[in-house]
Amino acid sequence: SVDMPQVTLHEVTDANGESFLLLVGPEPDYQWQRFMAAVEALVRRFEVRIAVGLSAIPWPIPHTRPLAVTVHGNEPTLLSPYTSVLGEIEVPGHLGAMLELHLGEHGIPSMGITAQVPHYLVQFEFPRAAQTLLNGVASLTGLVVPTADLQPAAVRAETEVAEQLVGNDEFATVVAALEQQYDQLNALQQGVSGGISDLTPQGGVPTGDEIAAQVEEFLQSLAEGDEPKDPDS
Repeated sequence: SVDMPQVTLHEVTDANGESFLLLVGPEPDYQWQRFMAAVEALVRRFEVRIAVGLSAIPWPIPHTRPLAVTVHGNEPTLLSPYTSVLGEIEVPGHLGAMLELHLGEHGIPSMGITAQVPHYLVQFEFPRAAQTLLNGVASLTGLVVPTADLQPAAVRAETEVAEQLVGNDEFATVVAALEQQYDQLNALQQGVSGGISDLTPQGGVPTGDEIAAQVEEFLQSLAEGDEPKDPDS
């Protein structure tokens, strides 16, 4: 048998009985213009007031710190309560961004929430990102979407990562450097830090190539699990 990929529109009710629509499915490989026109037609048919997209991008942050999110959209008045220190960033083209642009060009308010996920975990399940995004939906729309069911999976995932760090001194160094960068940037944003120079961690911070090599080694260890090593290696 063949399981054909589908994009499905669901009607969902939040914890307070408020109804909303949820579009779920894989990103189409082609015919994006046709897909966006279909979504626009659904938005108009069901008189959707605002569209909110959810996404995640890899980011050089440690899993031991709260996830940051970036709020974006096609209507400046919707974005006015939110600030960003990232400035402009380039990301690979994806349908979510195209749809946000398309809806804006056709007079339909649209916003997006992008979670910044530790770059060394992008190949693995990271339920805390889903929790963060759903909390963002609640903040933007007022919908009450419970996330408690995700908590056990989030704890398991982060416990597994912590176990992999035990005995891996090189990768622990990378995580420590990312923690220092995160804390100093956060302090600067809060007006506590002394200046831009504080964004540079003190002490030997691994280079980009060193971080990449250590991340690759870490991912390989996750894939291999507890497989015994060759004693002659």
